[in-house]
Amino acid sequence: KEETKKNSKHEQDQAVEFKKTTEEEDKADKKEREKYELYVERLQDVDPDIQRMALDEIKREISCPQTDDQCHKPLKYLRVHYETIKAFYEKCTGEFKKEVSDLLSVLSFTCSSEGVTNASLKYVLSGTKRNLTEWGNEYLRSLSGEVSSEYNEKLKNEQSTEDLNFLVDIIAPFCIDHKEEPEAIDLLMEVEQLYKIVNLCTEENYGRICTYLKNC
Repeated sequence: KEETKKNSKHEQDQAVEFKKTTEEEDKADKKEREKYELYVERLQDVDPDIQRMALDEIKREISCPQTDDQCHKPLKYLRVHYETIKAFYEKCTGEFKKEVSDLLSVLSFTCSSEGVTNASLKYVLSGTKRNLTEWGNEYLRSLSGEVSSEYNEKLKNEQSTEDLNFLVDIIAPFCIDHKEEPEAIDLLMEVEQLYKIVNLCTEENYGRICTYLKNC
């Protein structure tokens, strides 16, 4: 009986601790959600200085200097504002519009719109074309897939693929630097630029590169 009471007390304590933890997480989640709602509200302000501050804050929050987990949480809160930011983008002009396009490119890889393909690529091509690697591995992997898809579509329609080259020259070296040689090779093969792998070989990675190529 004494043992049963101890077990029951332990289970009650666990339940109280779980409820406390859940309530704390809910409060933190609400606080974060409201923070991003405010960012998006300020992004649409009539004052250009407030717009600029809001955009800079959003970009700072979703950049991924260490791990992809760091940008997943902000993207979760921003996802619900995707259509709002898209509508705001259409009203923007000049360099600021390009920066908003960069933001939409990152958001697009976590948001899907019915009937829209390669949205991340569309917005990155309309953007600043700068600092793409700061958005993290998963974004660049997703963008790599869209580049391959768009390349094949352009070939099919006998269109130039030159506008995609700068992305290939960003993504492939990034993959190599992060020991993701297969991803780099796959992209270069898809866009028929495998010759570029030669300049990406080092003493440290050539063995892995050769092994993957032999198995292709």
